[in-house]
Amino acid sequence: MKKHIAATIILFLVLALPIPLSLMSWIGTLMSVAAIGMMDWSNLGQVITLPVALITMFLAGTYLGTYIFSLSKTIANKKISAVSLLPVLHIIVFSIFVLLWLWLNSIFQ
Repeated sequence: MKKHIAATIILFLVLALPIPLSLMSWIGTLMSVAAIGMMDWSNLGQVITLPVALITMFLAGTYLGTYIFSLSKTIANKKISAVSLLPVLHIIVFSIFVLLWLWLNSIFQ
């Protein structure tokens, strides 16, 4: 039993590392929302890139919520399950959107 507790603690300590970046990304989310209001709607690159940027920043900002949800479910279940790995899935989806954002920036600039 102690082995499972130690594994759970180590897992959630590692998954807690991106939390400071998640909290800082709310500034980027607000900037993305502001940029949508100031965008040139006749420029196709901006019309496509800015919503992707907004989704990317939103995903970065909601990591803490995913982490807390996953941690609470893992503590309630008292074991590591698929729900425990939701933050990993969140990071993967976020990484895909970052790559998409970078790719779109390279195309339209």
